[in-house]
Amino acid sequence: MKTFRLGTSSQIPFEFLPGQFIVLAFEIFDPTKGRSIHKNRAFSISSSPTEKNYLEITVKKTGRISTYLHEVVKEGDLLTIKNRSGEFYFQEGLSDELVLIAGGTGIAPLMSMIRYVTQRKFPLKITLLYSNKIPEDIIFYKEIQGLESCHSNFRCIHIMTRPEGGDWKGPTGRINQELLEQSISNKQALFYICGPKAMIQTVVELLKGLKVDHSRIKIEKWD
Repeated sequence: MKTFRLGTSSQIPFEFLPGQFIVLAFEIFDPTKGRSIHKNRAFSISSSPTEKNYLEITVKKTGRISTYLHEVVKEGDLLTIKNRSGEFYFQEGLSDELVLIAGGTGIAPLMSMIRYVTQRKFPLKITLLYSNKIPEDIIFYKEIQGLESCHSNFRCIHIMTRPEGGDWKGPTGRINQELLEQSISNKQALFYICGPKAMIQTVVELLKGLKVDHSRIKIEKWD
């Protein structure tokens, strides 16, 4: 896992809403075709919109494009941003309480929201439910701990699906109805869910079972 900080090459500041994504354009040599090919790939922004001179993407090494970023791209290289968009975002005034549910690298756009709300000191209650296989997989672990200690309106519940050994004392297994019932006090909160498609489908059905209105649920999925 790596976080890449992209600085602007002009005097125009980056403008986006927390939770949105960018589309990067790549030209990569394909040895099977003997020529370069053009690829576009979307990446959620993990930094806060309060940072106007740069934005960050947090990328797991899983395929051709992410491998190119991890192994080839270096400091000083120029990357082309084709678009900044997405309907998965938070704006001030939408709600006074957020419930953020992430699986693995799905934390990236939610981290943008958390950073934005805490930096702007909005009086919002934020609950983050963050699912990973093992504790070592947790992204932004130290930062999340620090934000919890500095902001009384933010709390994080870590869930491990495959904890190793007996050291983990927190919730284990998949996110289930009991965990959601224990974690959610306000069904009028805004619910943002990001992660694998199967996880999102399960959580959405669980929330509906708890009588959370569908209009209060926002999703961003990846495969």
